[in-house]
Amino acid sequence: MKIATLKVVRVASFALSVILFILGLLMQDLSILNYSVFLIWVCNICYAVERFYDRIFFFAFQVTFFTFLMGRTVAGVFLKREDYYHFSNEILLHTEVCLFIALISILFGYIFFTRVRFTKQKAVVEVDYNSSRYLIIRKISLYLYWAMLPFNMLIIAEKAIFVRIMGYANYYVDYTSRFPYFITKFGDICPLAFYIFLATMPNKKEIKWPTIIFFVRAVILMFTGKRADFVVPVLLLLLYFAKRNEINSGGEQWLSSKHLRMVAIAVPVVLVVLFSFNTSRFDASKKAESNSFFESILGFFDNTGFSVNVISFEKEYEERIPNKIYSFGDTTDYLRENVLTQLFFDFPVYRTQTAEKALYGNNFSQTVTYLRSPSYYLSGRGYGSSYIAEAYHDFGYFGIILWSFIYSYMFAKVYSFKGKGVIYVALALQALHYILLAPRNMASAFMSEYINVNTWIVIAAVLVLANVIRRRTRVGINYMGSVRNS
Repeated sequence: MKIATLKVVRVASFALSVILFILGLLMQDLSILNYSVFLIWVCNICYAVERFYDRIFFFAFQVTFFTFLMGRTVAGVFLKREDYYHFSNEILLHTEVCLFIALISILFGYIFFTRVRFTKQKAVVEVDYNSSRYLIIRKISLYLYWAMLPFNMLIIAEKAIFVRIMGYANYYVDYTSRFPYFITKFGDICPLAFYIFLATMPNKKEIKWPTIIFFVRAVILMFTGKRADFVVPVLLLLLYFAKRNEINSGGEQWLSSKHLRMVAIAVPVVLVVLFSFNTSRFDASKKAESNSFFESILGFFDNTGFSVNVISFEKEYEERIPNKIYSFGDTTDYLRENVLTQLFFDFPVYRTQTAEKALYGNNFSQTVTYLRSPSYYLSGRGYGSSYIAEAYHDFGYFGIILWSFIYSYMFAKVYSFKGKGVIYVALALQALHYILLAPRNMASAFMSEYINVNTWIVIAAVLVLANVIRRRTRVGINYMGSVRNS
């Protein structure tokens, strides 16, 4: 589709979505509001595609937003299913209003942050990715990745075997690793080491096998029961390759139109596989029902789009939900429960999937699941969360605008990697997993990655070792030079 056509579709869909939104509110008509939400999403997609590679992170968020919050509604047009929750019309209207506000805020926020500069514009610093410093960090991070990979795979295999034998729900109630503590911590270093390696912008030859193994790792992770742990790393790689078209590309296309067409062809097949996988993850003995290809795709969006109900649950139980700031809950819990804090303060640490965690912790997902269905929650299951539900609980509709602007800022400013250093890019990639999952996850989950003590210890160790090696190399070169001169 030509750019001019995309702009026409974007403007038309935006205007029509606003008109329908106002009409839907005045008439209290849920169907009209559904159309307005879908049209503003179409507007956002057209805006992203107009300059696809520049706005690819914005585009990716629209994809996850649709998958987790809109797909169920769209799939429901074609699927005949019973409404198990029987929300009132008032609650359903509120949910659609929240979705509309979130989508239009993300759009306006992104436009605002891409056009407005808070400091005097400086020329982009050209980074020499083949300098001695970058080459050394690249080697150290790659060696660290290979060294920590076996530990990481051991933990993943242990989780997958546990889920296979005991069931996915029991994972949250009964799973504890039988490996020593240091093995789990070494395993946690593996993905971060890979992100540091990617942040040094290696060439295609250097990146080939580490990326293949990272993809295989993502496939194995799916067998722990979490489909997102497969989808998000793969999406992250695609986004990274798109950025490499303009950063140390070596004169090559890292993600071309041909590659995108191949991805588009593969997506429906992947969705069917993920849907089939979902039918048996709570019961390993259960076989997938016989569905057509199209029905399986709709089934995937119907299952994965459950998170929109969390927004409705928040409204339904808002009087019973504790008065806490849940949108910063993940960050709050980390600050209270990390090893360093526990050395100096006696903050209580509640085990997950317990009544104490649900009532006294700061995890919105656990609280809302417990309030809705205590037995369901205590059996190890959960409804998940959504940044929209948390933001509305904390600050009302303004909170949805605020958090949508925060994500817009991340896409417009943080994920522009040109001229940025290793630490900057590595942390951004580490946080991206949680930002893409924000429509069905905790609002501040990505912030915890920026303050994680273990993350900074690993980064500091890599940088210190790199500086030591550089100094020794320089001393050796200077020594050899002085010997020759003498």
